Parts: sequence; structure tokens; C-alpha cells
Amino acid sequence: MRFKIETWGSCVRKYLDMLYPIKLPLSTITSKSGVVETEWFVINVDNYDSRKNMNREVTFLSVKQALILRYHGSLSCSKSFDIVYLVDEKLNFTELEIKTEVRTETNAKFTTVKEIRYVVNPVNNERIVLGEKKVEKAKRLYEVKVKVENDVTIVTGDTFEIKDVLKELRLRWDPAKKAWVGKVPAELVRQRLEQIPDVVILT
Repeated sequence: MRFKIETWGSCVRKYLDMLYPIKLPLSTITSKSGVVETEWFVINVDNYDSRKNMNREVTFLSVKQALILRYHGSLSCSKSFDIVYLVDEKLNFTELEIKTEVRTETNAKFTTVKEIRYVVNPVNNERIVLGEKKVEKAKRLYEVKVKVENDVTIVTGDTFEIKDVLKELRLRWDPAKKAWVGKVPAELVRQRLEQIPDVVILT
């Protein structure tokens, strides 16, 4: 089977990586034309690189043990591709299913939702992660400070989510101070904010 490793302009990208038994970007061993032999496979490389771009054709001649290859990148600025193959010693290329897991991680302050893309290695039944991205991140706790300066109550910190409450308390946003301010008793403000479950008032 033949693969093209290529970069062209700002959008076209084609990469070939071995994921198993070790991680190996084939761009690192295909800088010259000719036959390249490793302990896992033998390939033929036709290198037509220019000064700015990669342009290489890789043909697998033999495989010494089961491999997992990932062929991925972008065909244009709007179209990407990602294919993972299991390759056996007879040079059979079997496409593996790319799966997605949605995982929620929580710590003291944040809840983060991630999408994890992976394949299951048929050789050892282990997961090989292709990548992950955050799809949502939300604060669990909002930290604010309440202080008084010249009889003016000032509220700073994570105030965006509680702005409606601050407006109800007749505070106004001061862009210069990046705070909510007003001649409202500080104790009244604290008492009201303490009623909001996700708000922590720092001292």
C-alpha cells in the first residue's frame, strides 16, 4: 500500500505515523529516497521535497510484525481526514474504528468536559488515544471579595455569573475598577451572596 506524506501551502497536510509497537512519525525517516529498513517494517521512499514543502511517497514492502498506522491531516482548509490501519505480516491493511468518549473531570473549582478520540489495539486490546479536546469548561465555585472603601462597598472576583444578584443589591459596574460598587451595607451584600450555593466569599 502506498501513502503520500505531503505539505502544500497552509492547508494541505498529510502525515503517516506508526502508533504501535512504538510511536514513530514516518516523516522522520523518509527524508531521502530509497529503501528504509527498520526492525518493524521495510518501506520504499520516493522523496520529491521542495525547499518549502514535503512531497513523499511511501510504499510498504514488508512488515515484520503487526503494526498500527495512522494516516491523517487535511485535504483542504475545510476538509480533514483521519484513518487508522492494522497491518499484518501479509501486508493486509484493515481499517480500525475510531471511537469517541466524552469524559467529565471535576476539581475544586472547575468542571471540564472532554472528547477523547481513540482506537482499540486488536493485538493487546489496549486503547490508543489519538487526541482530546475540551468541549466545555465551567466553574463550579465563584470566588468574590467584598470590601469597603470610603463608605462604598466593592465586590470583585468571579462576578459575571452573579451580576443579576448584584444589580438587585443596587450595585453598579465600574469599568475602571473592574468591580461592582455602591453605597450598600457590606454586611447586607455578604449575607445575600452567602445564600448562593456556588459562591465563596474570600477574606
